[in-house]
Amino acid sequence: MSPRSPNLIYRELVEAPDDFIGLVAYGIYKRRKIEFIQGVVTQTGDAPSDQQIETFHLSCKANIPGYRTEATAVIQSFLEQYSIDEIDNYKRKLEDEFSNRQDILQAEFENKLERIKPSAFANIFQGAIGSFVFTIAVGLIVVFILGFRIGLGGLVEEFLKTLGPMKLPPTIP
Repeated sequence: MSPRSPNLIYRELVEAPDDFIGLVAYGIYKRRKIEFIQGVVTQTGDAPSDQQIETFHLSCKANIPGYRTEATAVIQSFLEQYSIDEIDNYKRKLEDEFSNRQDILQAEFENKLERIKPSAFANIFQGAIGSFVFTIAVGLIVVFILGFRIGLGGLVEEFLKTLGPMKLPPTIP
């Protein structure tokens, strides 16, 4: 077996130490190389020959821009998914916070409402007083209207007529 020449794909894919796209592209290249080797082993039962590896490297060199394009797409997809996940997390956090605040405000409102709400006995008492006052007011209105129609003297006479002849109780000697 002849010694292999060094593979310089890394230098062609990674342009600088902080070239993130190039590093991801090199990872894609390595994944494809492993898949290639596993495919050859599966088909032939042997490791790839030097000629097969050289052919693979030549096809990879021809596809350097394709690796970088694929790396860019992978990074963009990751960032989009990460952004969506972060937005969803933030949205859930805001919804939870809003729900908690809403529960607190509702409890405070119900507490204040309970403090100012009168009791059942007070409601019954207020209703009875209101009915009594209303009855007196209607009676006074009727008396006032009849008083204008027939005069005060006539009103007293009509009242006495409705009572009928009064019988006085017997006096005790």
